[in-house]
Amino acid sequence: MKDLLRVFVGAIFMWVLLFSPCVADAAERSESDYRANGITVMVSAAWHPYSFVDETGKPSGFLVSYWQKWSHVTGIPVRFKVAVWAETLEQVLSGEADLQSGLFTNEEREKVFDFTQPVIPVNGALIVDPTQGATCETLLTDYTVGTSHKGHSEFVMRTLYPKTKLATYRTGDELINALVNGAVQGVLIDYPGFVYRTSRDKLTDRFTYCTSLYEQQLLGGVKKGNATLLRLLKQGISQIGGNEREVLVQKWFVEKRAEVNYWKYLGPAGILLFVALGFFIGVVNHASRSKADKV
Repeated sequence: MKDLLRVFVGAIFMWVLLFSPCVADAAERSESDYRANGITVMVSAAWHPYSFVDETGKPSGFLVSYWQKWSHVTGIPVRFKVAVWAETLEQVLSGEADLQSGLFTNEEREKVFDFTQPVIPVNGALIVDPTQGATCETLLTDYTVGTSHKGHSEFVMRTLYPKTKLATYRTGDELINALVNGAVQGVLIDYPGFVYRTSRDKLTDRFTYCTSLYEQQLLGGVKKGNATLLRLLKQGISQIGGNEREVLVQKWFVEKRAEVNYWKYLGPAGILLFVALGFFIGVVNHASRSKADKV
């Protein structure tokens, strides 16, 4: 009987140790710990131009640059961890990471996340592919709309248009690929990312912009109750000036004109012709100067 009692008491002790809120609060990291050891920031793997993995395999994009700037002004090191969108949320909530780099707020998320000040505004656009027979007027009633799995676009569609048939995708690239390949006839997607991808792939003229269904600010998100980290985040954001933020916006959202390598288009024969023409002009100029000297 005593052995059973000891087992029962031990089980209760372990339950309290693992799940008690008091124990969890005691384990919260201190400010000095954050300053010394830094924070882990979750970024989405394929959300151009906000965050993505570049050709060298490193995290890149506006949100990466933004939190690097935050690290610079606060002196707190940052480590970036890449995952598909839903996992970026889950790993913050599970304690595997400290910060979700940029997300929208809604009723569901407010229950489990605390949020920073705004980072950057985002416009959510409803896009249709007319080549599949859909129009802006018929898309929501007669066709399938693609959204980001567990993303704000899915939340908006289920809230505003619960009868519309949805298909969800883990990454922005998968979502746009579904539209391109005809798996869906329209998408609700963050417009800058859509423009970035379709411009890169020369698909801009194929799709039709219908309307904006949301325009919200991206915020940084931490697990609810992490007051120490939230305070440090807000202090750092307040030190990032408007000009510094604009530099990042210009870097990632303003299309740069590509430099044209005209030599590539000339080809070997064209280059020889160009050189011969230059030689001919040089001979004519030399002859003209010699004639002028004689006069």
